[in-house]
Amino acid sequence: MIDGHVEDRVITWFDQRYAAGDGQFQFSYGPGNTWVACTSAGGYWSGGDISDTIELQTKDFWPVKATLGISGSYVLVDADGRRKWDLKGKYDNLDNILLNTTLGIEAVALNPYEEGQFFIRFQSGGWRAWLHASNLDEVSKAMNEAFEYEAQIMQMRNNALLEQARTMAEIASRNLAAPGLTPSVRIHTSTISDPQRMRQALNEQQQESASDGEAAHATTPNLTPDVGFEPANNPDDDFEHIDDVDPTPLPPPAPIIGLLST
Repeated sequence: MIDGHVEDRVITWFDQRYAAGDGQFQFSYGPGNTWVACTSAGGYWSGGDISDTIELQTKDFWPVKATLGISGSYVLVDADGRRKWDLKGKYDNLDNILLNTTLGIEAVALNPYEEGQFFIRFQSGGWRAWLHASNLDEVSKAMNEAFEYEAQIMQMRNNALLEQARTMAEIASRNLAAPGLTPSVRIHTSTISDPQRMRQALNEQQQESASDGEAAHATTPNLTPDVGFEPANNPDDDFEHIDDVDPTPLPPPAPIIGLLST
């Protein structure tokens, strides 16, 4: 527990960062009253003797998430999933994962009071943990619920994009059936999902038809958007995109690499 004066300052800092648009925050306690707070924009605030052992920020690395462990151990993660860590020999299984995985890291949590125990989640949504059995049951339940929720959000977003594509295709079909337009047109799905590009494509077709003097009675155009297309990543989306180096990300439910008996 941090003292009241510092706690008030941290809360004020969080409020200021939220007002500035940082949006997401992470707070981590460590042993010996150490703690660190990060924002999604890369700002941070730390307490205790953490600044003596951890270089939180460098010119090319701004952490957005941090976790503190035994004997000054830590893991830092930036917005791109890159990481910096020093586990002081206390979390060997995690050290092996961080050294060998090609997956981007979403978050890491160290047990600050018992060595060897940790939780790590990848940007693919997969996760691994080394915990007591009682804790592992709770974590597994929570992660399964999180997977289901994220799957629902992604399905809703995909359904909305497909509906938008169908609507734009219908509009294009009606417009292109008007006199003076070419009888056969193919519009790519990336255009259908972007209203501005759709309007541009329609204008180009109208200009080409006018210049070529096409017949006044055009047949219905043959719009053939690809079924089941994948929309390009949009940084404004409110869900996490899967973007892994590994071509075979961990499928849900995620595997567990270790289990400590109670």
